Amino acid sequence: MPLLETGRDTPVSLKQILWSFGIVLGVFAVIVFGLYWWKLGPISTDHTAWSSFGSLLSGVFTIVGAGATVGTLLFLGKQNHDMQEVTKAQMATLTFERYINHRRLFSDHLQELVALHKNAFTFRDPSSLYNAIFPENSPHNCSFAVPPTFDVDGDGENHVGKIMSKMKTLKAYLDLAQFKDDADEFALLLIDLSYSICMIEPAGELRDGDVKFLERFYGFNIYTLDDFVKPCLSICNMILRFTNNPLLDVGAFNSNSRYVREGMMKRFLFPSKRHAMKVVSRIKGIHILAFVFFEAQRLREGTAYLFPETVKQLNVKFLSADNVHTLADDSVFTDMLNVLLHEVTFKVYEMDRSLDYYNDAVRVNENLIALINRADNF
Repeated sequence: MPLLETGRDTPVSLKQILWSFGIVLGVFAVIVFGLYWWKLGPISTDHTAWSSFGSLLSGVFTIVGAGATVGTLLFLGKQNHDMQEVTKAQMATLTFERYINHRRLFSDHLQELVALHKNAFTFRDPSSLYNAIFPENSPHNCSFAVPPTFDVDGDGENHVGKIMSKMKTLKAYLDLAQFKDDADEFALLLIDLSYSICMIEPAGELRDGDVKFLERFYGFNIYTLDDFVKPCLSICNMILRFTNNPLLDVGAFNSNSRYVREGMMKRFLFPSKRHAMKVVSRIKGIHILAFVFFEAQRLREGTAYLFPETVKQLNVKFLSADNVHTLADDSVFTDMLNVLLHEVTFKVYEMDRSLDYYNDAVRVNENLIALINRADNF
């Protein structure tokens, strides 16, 4: 037989309740009939006496019935209260388990992203990222959906809103056809995405072109922005999916933008010594080579490049961080330099000195000659 909880340490069964009620009723009946016999004597044949006895029984049973009803209501009320407490405890346990499982699933997704991008980064503090995305969640409350919130200027207020507004700004930068004075603001945006939005830090070895701010690296490279933007898009889309929000269109982000790459090169390959943002540059003369590249793109005969082979060779080398890294091999650097010098020197030798761009062409040639020995003062 199931037990009925009373809220005490010892449960009371329905059988015990019936026995207790029966004993009380029996004692009450003995007292009532005993008093009746004591006052009225033995069993009578008088109909009037039996009528009085019936009225007595009716009153007794009415009182007993009322008492039993009240007792039943009190018992049911206590049972209902106990069941509410049990239900409340069960709901609290369910919420706690849901919260733990939600955090664990979120952490598992983060680790899947790390593996997907070949351990190029790690999450600095997964717990802080979870708490930033789900600030209302705790062992006592667990929400799965988080809508974005924005201020009057359209900037995100909560973490999901910041993801949407920051990625919108990133896309606007990558869509620029001219990238001149935007490099510092763009780099600060990438730092914010790395540190505050995605909360990641680079895990691989440093490469030429990696940007550092106040001696700290944030995982983006001026030659290969794609290696940073793609992981950020993956992380942001995972967060948006996890919070039941529409995903970003990954294909709409031009992370290989030539204008952005060259704008970043112009800004960070020739930095001010007092500037807090610098770039790793261990290949001697790389900034001179970049100068030659930009000048070769600028100098033209009509609509054609003045030094087309130089533009072609350097465009390939500055296309990615891996390509730039090949120039760390002295023989590769020298072989390419010989090709460039052959074209530029021959062109300058036969050029009319009266041309407006003659002096600029000579300067390109002089810089290439200076690169032959790659002196330490580079």
